[in-house]
Amino acid sequence: MRDLGGTVYLAPEVRSDPNKKFDAIVNGLMMEFKNVGGNENTLIAHFLKSRSQAPNVFINLETSNLTRDEVMGALYSARNSVTRTDPYGNVIKGYAENNKFSGGRVVLKLREHDSLIYLNVNDLKARI
Repeated sequence: MRDLGGTVYLAPEVRSDPNKKFDAIVNGLMMEFKNVGGNENTLIAHFLKSRSQAPNVFINLETSNLTRDEVMGALYSARNSVTRTDPYGNVIKGYAENNKFSGGRVVLKLREHDSLIYLNVNDLKARI
């Protein structure tokens, strides 16, 4: 993000502070960084985890083979996920159980795309 003109201050690791979970302050916003190289399930897991760490997340997908449409579908699925039990009896927490913030942004860096993609987390919510 710095290379694209952002002002980035890395947050120090303070083990004695259980409330500090984000990685940096970027342009004045608390930001979590995630590098995702896997499939849609990996992206969903990283996005949901980020919602307990900071209201804003930068997801670097430069090593992923996911297309833009697959990324958007996975984020939409994650944002609208509900807690469920898988066939093995494991409880899979949904968005509401992972989320600790209102609003926020998702910034995406996709492979073979020169510019970043900026999304509003609330714009990913299904309208009923």
